[in-house]
Amino acid sequence: MKPTYISVGILETMWIWNDFLLPYLTLDLNKFSTIPITIQRMQGSYGRVDMGAIMASLVMAIIPIVVFYLSCQKYIIKGVAAGAVKG
Repeated sequence: MKPTYISVGILETMWIWNDFLLPYLTLDLNKFSTIPITIQRMQGSYGRVDMGAIMASLVMAIIPIVVFYLSCQKYIIKGVAAGAVKG
């Protein structure tokens, strides 16, 4: 069951980490902000965009989830391999 729990944990972590709509609707954006909302706010009005700041924020936002995935990858492969064998 461990590979299954790890796979579900990775999917749930990805969903929570990248969630935009629910925090956008429920949080007081003047006090609290999530990473995706902050990155979206970096795009200024009238098409003004600071691409350097946005790319730096995206890389910093991606690093923790990639590290989590790479640390749990062996369980995913083990679960897929176990499910491929019949009998």
